[in-house]
Amino acid sequence: MKALYAPSPGEYGLADRPDPIPGVGEALVKVGRTALCHTDVDIRYGRANHVRYPRRSSSHGKMAISRPMSTRAQGGTMQNTAMFLDKIRGGQVCFGTVMTSTDPLLTEALCSVLDLIWVDAEHAAFSVETLQLHAMAAKGTGVALIVRVGWNDPVLIKPILDLGADGIIVPLIRTAEDASRAVAACLYPPAGMRGFGPKRANNYGGYGGGPEFCKLADESVMKIVQIEHVDAVENLDEILAVPGLTSIMIGSNDLAGSMGLIGQPRHPDVLRAISQVIEKTRKTDVFVGMALGDDPDPIKGWIDMGVQWFALGCEYTLLLRGACDVTGVLRRYAQSRRS
Repeated sequence: MKALYAPSPGEYGLADRPDPIPGVGEALVKVGRTALCHTDVDIRYGRANHVRYPRRSSSHGKMAISRPMSTRAQGGTMQNTAMFLDKIRGGQVCFGTVMTSTDPLLTEALCSVLDLIWVDAEHAAFSVETLQLHAMAAKGTGVALIVRVGWNDPVLIKPILDLGADGIIVPLIRTAEDASRAVAACLYPPAGMRGFGPKRANNYGGYGGGPEFCKLADESVMKIVQIEHVDAVENLDEILAVPGLTSIMIGSNDLAGSMGLIGQPRHPDVLRAISQVIEKTRKTDVFVGMALGDDPDPIKGWIDMGVQWFALGCEYTLLLRGACDVTGVLRRYAQSRRS
């Protein structure tokens, strides 16, 4: 089998052309490695958001591999994480939404306007294969893709990290021990219990060897726990002190339920508890996020209180809101012409 050759970026002026189709680079990696079984071919890892082109070497007529200079130059999961966290550290408030649809086209489209996509594997019908498609859709966009798992279980967390999610949200944390277990599931030994078996997470070897990748992964994966039970509010100081915790996320609906106020997330007692959580968290290095609806007015108040990132409704609520806004204007106009 003859070696498959594609032009290097410089040969046809493609050096600064972004990848028009997310995932093409990954496809070329697979093609190159298939060819490697029969020829002396491998893939040169290009810059972020660029197609990976094989490059000729200067000796023996073979193609040589050029490893990346930095993790941010890859357009992979670690780049998305770094960009998201840099925004927050720089004082920017970040906005995302909860993804409940299995169609990765929605994630790809929303990445053009949002800072994060929260894929809900707790309440929506996602398989591991479908979650991977959403991770591929977000790759190289600078938009963090985080997945909420169904429970605080390393068996659920491990494959989601291996498929390249930027972070994990663990629901219903109640104690520091719960939070420590969630963080440990995201870390390789000796700090944690994550088993080794990355593929996409390691950008198909682009982040280096085992020890190098493990260190980078431990530092970059976002470990987020949900504060959505009154016990977690009472144990908040200990939870926030758990080493390696990136952020908390306040879930007002389940918090209200745990306080005997089911269906009343805006009850004064619930709002006081949330305010207490925000105040305490902002005194630490742990970030604080909230999942709310898509009405901007109440969200402004939480921004003023110091919340650093938001999940604004779900993809279908944003879809319905946009459709209602447009059709509402046009229906009123059409009605006025009949009057």
